[in-house]
Amino acid sequence: MPLTKSTPTGEVIKDFQNSDNPKFAGKSKEKRRQMAIAASYKLHKESVDSLISTLSENGHSDVVDDIFTQIMLNKITDRLEEMKSSVMESILTIDEAVSRKDFQLAADTIKQIPDLDDRQKAANLHAQIFAKSNPRFNHALFHAAAGTKVGE
Repeated sequence: MPLTKSTPTGEVIKDFQNSDNPKFAGKSKEKRRQMAIAASYKLHKESVDSLISTLSENGHSDVVDDIFTQIMLNKITDRLEEMKSSVMESILTIDEAVSRKDFQLAADTIKQIPDLDDRQKAANLHAQIFAKSNPRFNHALFHAAAGTKVGE
């Protein structure tokens, strides 16, 4: 179905979720929903921008802040999922053992993530992957080096 400015978001979501287009291959229903919402936003950008402007002008900046916060959280979550997939693919194709030096490099990089929740998620993900690749992997040492807590 061709998308136009008059296409309701619900129809865009249905179209994306039921599509057999190769660009959706391997995408979950939730990911397709997110992609549909993004596409709908692009179609309706002028209307959304106008609504945000009106809310701001009428003293509802808290609503605008909530909207932008949710948009940023969605982008961060999507990026973390992409990173998780990429890291898992990389680990599965590595023929050599991951060394202490690799663990330290990952921990140092993770420690630079400013948001504590994002840092914890990244550390947990990497610790899980590293533990699978090395039975002697030490969770406590890794989390300490990454500036995170074990098991959170």
